[in-house]
Amino acid sequence: MRSKVISMVLFACSHIYAAMPANKRMIMTSGEKVHSIRYQLGQSTIIDLDVRPEVVICGNKNYFNIEKLKTGITVQPLSNFSTNLTILSGERRFLFYLLPAGAQSPDGFVEVKWIPPHETKLINLRPIKPDTQIELNRKIKLETGLQIEFVRNKVNSSGRQIFDILIKNDRLKIFSANSIEIIAFVGEQPLKHQALVWEKESVKEKSPMSGRLIIANVRAKNLILHIRFSGRTLKVNMKGI
Repeated sequence: MRSKVISMVLFACSHIYAAMPANKRMIMTSGEKVHSIRYQLGQSTIIDLDVRPEVVICGNKNYFNIEKLKTGITVQPLSNFSTNLTILSGERRFLFYLLPAGAQSPDGFVEVKWIPPHETKLINLRPIKPDTQIELNRKIKLETGLQIEFVRNKVNSSGRQIFDILIKNDRLKIFSANSIEIIAFVGEQPLKHQALVWEKESVKEKSPMSGRLIIANVRAKNLILHIRFSGRTLKVNMKGI
């Protein structure tokens, strides 16, 4: 009887995951970082590159059905298997890692924005003396036991902005800092010259961790910061900044 109950619970959980709606999100890359793509059995994921894919290399193609599109690819998983995925188009290289979504929302449509490597070099990560410093103390609850705080905003005369960020993790598990994405927008358009830098690779329990969102040569006000975590997107309006 007990085994029958357990089987029914597992069956119900599998149907919950299958019914979870797919997520639409955007990735900004210059070809150096590996970006995770979360998939769900029974659903296809579209990766739009805005360029024609020339070469597609899947670490284990026996577990995925991949088809080329005019400006991207579709990925249909055949099993719960994690592997790397590389797409080449001209001199551009796109690096991904396919993994099961599990309890998180799967990626249904991923829009990839290409940032030329020479433009990313415009973002100087060395500390500078700001002309203006604004204390923000904006606290955002990502989920139970996990909070992100925008401590302050530093702006210099050239228009470069630095947001000092603090993550507080009171949960019982360690997770990768790269699972939190923060992208600055003006209206509906993401800013080109920006970089998110974390102090460490992993966010540990009861151990606050610092980070910085660095935006180069931007004088626009009313920035909107998109925070993406666990398949959800929160929008934080930085009025007047």
